[in-house]
Amino acid sequence: IAKCVMNNRARLTIQKCNCIPFYMEVPRDLSSVSPKVCNLYQEWDCVEPLLEELALGTLTIGGEVVQDPDCPSPCNYVTYSYTISQSEYPSQSVEAEVKSKVVGARGAGWNIERIRDNYLKVHIYFEELSTLEMERHPSYLISNLIGDVGGQLGLLLGMNICSLVQFTDYI
Repeated sequence: IAKCVMNNRARLTIQKCNCIPFYMEVPRDLSSVSPKVCNLYQEWDCVEPLLEELALGTLTIGGEVVQDPDCPSPCNYVTYSYTISQSEYPSQSVEAEVKSKVVGARGAGWNIERIRDNYLKVHIYFEELSTLEMERHPSYLISNLIGDVGGQLGLLLGMNICSLVQFTDYI
């Protein structure tokens, strides 16, 4: 999503919900306002419906339908490909060791189900350590157009002069 679209969504969220989700950046022109971060209830009751209405094109503010702006493509952007893999934590091979450490640190009320409900182990790996740079260039410049038109005019005028000479030669 382009930055100007995200800025527009952040402005709308601040305007309608009086808060901003933790994953949105405060737009520069609103940095003096310093809105509070939305809590879970505000996210569920206000932000999510607002973004859904915006995506569907049914969001109205002040009687007018509001849509995402038509933004130019960004000059630079970063994308990451990802793969999700998951398993049960802790696995059976380390279940007893993890349980003893948690019970030692938290107390006897922790069984393996409670540990699985409240603990998470995350590993993040990059699939590739390479980068891909793409550049955009205009396919047809104004200088190419002038050169092509000039070349065609020169060819046509040259043929016309030759035809005139041949015509006078026949006479």
